[in-house]
Amino acid sequence: LLGRRIGEVTAIGPSRAVALPQRRREQVHHHRVVALGNAAQTLHPVAGQGFNLGVRDCFTLADELGGGHPLTDALARHARRRQADRAAIAALTGGLPTLFASGFAPLAVARGLGLALLDAVPPLRRQLAQLLMFGVRS
Repeated sequence: LLGRRIGEVTAIGPSRAVALPQRRREQVHHHRVVALGNAAQTLHPVAGQGFNLGVRDCFTLADELGGGHPLTDALARHARRRQADRAAIAALTGGLPTLFASGFAPLAVARGLGLALLDAVPPLRRQLAQLLMFGVRS
């Protein structure tokens, strides 16, 4: 799949399947309690985005709390600002395992072409990296 980039992979034991359900809280705050990062959603760890979402949650919450608004307004604004990013990253991390696990030939070809495109076009690769690091802006 990734060619020689990752080196040789050797199995050290039998493989196992473990269910990794994806969950998202629709309401991330209640009274004075706020769910941030992995407390607000459970993501597939495929792209390591749980930590990044948590950092962005904290940054946005700090920004809202420092904005001089009443607490209830600040929490509601935080939830609204984080909604699009949380949804987009959940969709991405939920879809990647299916995309990479599929043996369907046309999908495998498209996947390979997409990876080759990312490799060949540095601006596109940077844009994807920025999306994963800084999230979806709303």
